[in-house]
Amino acid sequence: MNRMLLVTGSLRSDDELAVSSKVIGKVDQVFVKEGDRVGKGQLLVSLDPTAYQAQVEQAKAGLQTAQIRYDQAKQNEQLRNTQTSTGIAEAQQAVTVAQAHLAQAQASDRQAASDLARWQQLYNAGAVSAQELDTKRTAADTARADVTVATQTLAQVQQALKAAQATQVQYQLTQEDIKAAAQAVEQARAQVAVAQEQLQDTRIVSPLAGVVYQRQVDVGETVTPGQPFLNMAGMQSVYFEAEVPETEVADLRMESPVTVTVDALPGREFNGRVVTVIPVATAITRTFRVRVQVVSVGDVLAPGSFVRGNVLIGQHLDALLLPKDAVQSAVGENYVFVVAGGRAHRVPVTLGWGDTSHVEALSGIHEGDQVVVVGGSSLRDGDLVKVIR
Repeated sequence: MNRMLLVTGSLRSDDELAVSSKVIGKVDQVFVKEGDRVGKGQLLVSLDPTAYQAQVEQAKAGLQTAQIRYDQAKQNEQLRNTQTSTGIAEAQQAVTVAQAHLAQAQASDRQAASDLARWQQLYNAGAVSAQELDTKRTAADTARADVTVATQTLAQVQQALKAAQATQVQYQLTQEDIKAAAQAVEQARAQVAVAQEQLQDTRIVSPLAGVVYQRQVDVGETVTPGQPFLNMAGMQSVYFEAEVPETEVADLRMESPVTVTVDALPGREFNGRVVTVIPVATAITRTFRVRVQVVSVGDVLAPGSFVRGNVLIGQHLDALLLPKDAVQSAVGENYVFVVAGGRAHRVPVTLGWGDTSHVEALSGIHEGDQVVVVGGSSLRDGDLVKVIR
């Protein structure tokens, strides 16, 4: 004999969620209605994409401009690098040549000065003419002038070398400009990605496979981020919660099997199990909340459906069962009429568990006894009876 506890409740889903938009926009189309079953990734609502498409195009244009600036900066860098290196090398070569020319001019100047001094002594001694002395004086003046020119030339090429080296320092500063241009490209690329994501967000898809049980949006309305407009529930994991009297809760066990029926699906039964017993009674009704997990076969159980569950809370093996219609009651006593020798004998019985059709007999009768099922209410102990099967 199984002892069952009837519980009732409404189906709910472990995967209930509210669908909202990530972007603000005007609703262009709504593709679902309440009660529709949808698959994961299925399009639910679309918003007017016009403004977001324009943002994508604008971001792409900004990226193109930034890329062009970066490419130009790189090209200028390569050209400037080549020109700077060439300029420094040429200036260094010019300094080397100018230094050699100056050294040569200084040597010639010293030689000319020495010759002039010697020829001056010869002139003073009357060994050479005044004309010859003038020739040596002219040569000395020329040599001194060559030193002046060579010195000026060296100063000029040294200044040119400093200018070339300064250009190299300026080139190093230009490298920072190139880095800034590269960063601008990355920022523009990120803006394109954001704009494309926002455009994609105008197409709102289902985050799970389930059923739409509430719709709060229509075409033409404006939705804002975080504003729920559809409520959905997954179909894979459903449960219901029931109120159990405090007199029965002690017999409940975790994982107890439950036979579940749904009013909307007459004739079908589903398997369930007790997964939670809240060990605190409500203050008003003195009942305890029990959660029953239900196995949904083929996604036919819809959240919100009214369900009934028969929970197995006890089992007596080899129980002696009586038809409920055979049991009579009077003055607090339960009894049955047992047929023996053609007469009905009133026999008190002690009853145990029962269901809709049978009740357990704990004492009073034995297996094989014939009991009166129909007409017992008009019998008296010892009445003659005729058994009709």
